[in-house]
Amino acid sequence: MRSISQAVRDHVQSSPLLISGLSRDVLNLSAVARELRPVLQRQLYKEITSNAIQLALQRFGEELTTKIKSTKITIERSEVISDIVVFFSPRRASVLKAVAQASQRIHDLSETYLDIITEEKIIVIAVSRHLEPALRDALPAGDTKHIQVDYHKVAVKLALSEKSSLTDALAVITHLLHWHGVTINGLSTQNQAVTLITDQRNVGRLLSALSLLIEQGSDATVL
Repeated sequence: MRSISQAVRDHVQSSPLLISGLSRDVLNLSAVARELRPVLQRQLYKEITSNAIQLALQRFGEELTTKIKSTKITIERSEVISDIVVFFSPRRASVLKAVAQASQRIHDLSETYLDIITEEKIIVIAVSRHLEPALRDALPAGDTKHIQVDYHKVAVKLALSEKSSLTDALAVITHLLHWHGVTINGLSTQNQAVTLITDQRNVGRLLSALSLLIEQGSDATVL
């Protein structure tokens, strides 16, 4: 049977934003522990105190902070995709269903970008600008008033070397961006790739902050 510590680690490692927050020490651990308590109790089939979860979060955060100082991460390739529109929606079953159906049609189109980032309470949907009308039409009419739309965003895709740990990479990358004052609006992972959503004006500082991690000779391609 998994321990509370392992269950907390597994949950955090499945959430790029939690990894980011822990590594930068910007989370209210007490509040996060209270939110995680019912989820972990269902997983472990037993009562768990919020204090035990908070302690596990604190220890994992300290471990990530230590790794930041000693871990070598290599970004083999970076790609910047411009003219992105980002939808921020409360996490609702109706929105998830509509976006899933729309994404099947969108993925069949050429020269498009779509990324769906699902967190505990929010869904972040990043799409190419020309797909905005199609996505708006796909969303349930009753949910649109709760959805915020931001323009002039870019998606920065980072391909990591096979030897790089994804969890460690997220900790290092988000720590560096925080240190350089670069704000990100969304963060997702797939295999050995990390995608960051940010404002167009932040791209230069973002790539500069990560320049030491990008292999010499690799290209930062802007589309």
